Amino acid sequence: MYFTTKKHQDNFMLLLYKNRSRKSDKQYLVNYYIAAVPEIFDLLDLSDNETILNPLYFLMEWDDEVKCQIPSAPGLTGTTRYLLEIGLSLFNGHKCDLDYSLSEDFAQVVIQACKIRYGLTDPLSGGIAQ
Repeated sequence: MYFTTKKHQDNFMLLLYKNRSRKSDKQYLVNYYIAAVPEIFDLLDLSDNETILNPLYFLMEWDDEVKCQIPSAPGLTGTTRYLLEIGLSLFNGHKCDLDYSLSEDFAQVVIQACKIRYGLTDPLSGGIAQ
């Protein structure tokens, strides 16, 4: 399984540990995998149990003008906003545009997230490696 860094892997394992009851749900696994990317993970408030359950959602806010959730957390960059939207799309169908240039590492994150969501990779099978 692909991780950008060891910290990405450690963050993912922490989110899985804190959400053991959701570890068989592919939608939640994608949410945790994207949220574990260090540049996103560092923006989370891990003292809030609701944030831990659905971390990507808590980096969004409702926009009345466009009538949907939009990335809103201070500290998000163009790339992390894009990863956040892709993660939410794989989690709950949030609409996002796939026409964005990513670094090779983040492109691999998107590919891995799709594999998790569609059952092509089992992140709990013991095959977790960078």
